[in-house]
Amino acid sequence: MGDSFSYEEYDGQNDSNVATVSINLYGQSQPYAQMDSYSVLHDHTLNVAAPGVLSNDGDPNHLHLTAVLETPPSTGSLTLNSDGSL
Repeated sequence: MGDSFSYEEYDGQNDSNVATVSINLYGQSQPYAQMDSYSVLHDHTLNVAAPGVLSNDGDPNHLHLTAVLETPPSTGSLTLNSDGSL
């Protein structure tokens, strides 16, 4: 996994050539997500405090996780917060 960016220098009169910096990351392991299941009665609201859906997930590198909604529900409405609460 990696990334890169390019830059050039300017001395007030002339631009330099473009230089590219490449950054490669080694030894990084991907975070893992576990399935979650919640139930709520019809016409009621379900509130789940943080860490919510993140409570059973983790990162082997001990990095901070954030929740991101990939697929919205087919019925009803959902507000998923980045801290895992809903």
